[in-house]
Amino acid sequence: NVDKQRSGDLVLLAFVSPSQGTIPSSEPAANIKQNLFGFERLGSIEPGSSSSAVFTIGLDEIAQFDTNGNPIVYDGTYNMVVRDGSGTENGMVEATITCFKDHGCKLSGGLM
Repeated sequence: NVDKQRSGDLVLLAFVSPSQGTIPSSEPAANIKQNLFGFERLGSIEPGSSSSAVFTIGLDEIAQFDTNGNPIVYDGTYNMVVRDGSGTENGMVEATITCFKDHGCKLSGGLM
C-alpha cells in the first residue's frame, strides 16, 4: 500500500488472453478478448505494508473451444495480466505464455 495514511482493501484479478493470430479467425474463440481465470482478495493492507498472492494457470485456463465444442490449446502466445480493480497499472504484472502442443508451454514476464 503506497498510501502513507490510509489502509486499503485490495482485490487482484488475473486474466489470460490469446495474442492476435494465435487462434485461427475461422474459430469461434477468435473473438475472445480475455478470460478471468482467478481472483484473490487480499483484504485490508495497512499503510506502507505489502501483501502477495499466487495464481496458478494451467492448460484448462488457456484452452479455448473449437468449432465442435472441444477444448483445445492453440499453438501460439497468450498474455497473462494480474491487476487490481483500480483501473491503474500500479503493480500490474504481465507475463507471456508460449504454447506448442509437442513441447508444452513456457512462461516469461515480470512486474511492471
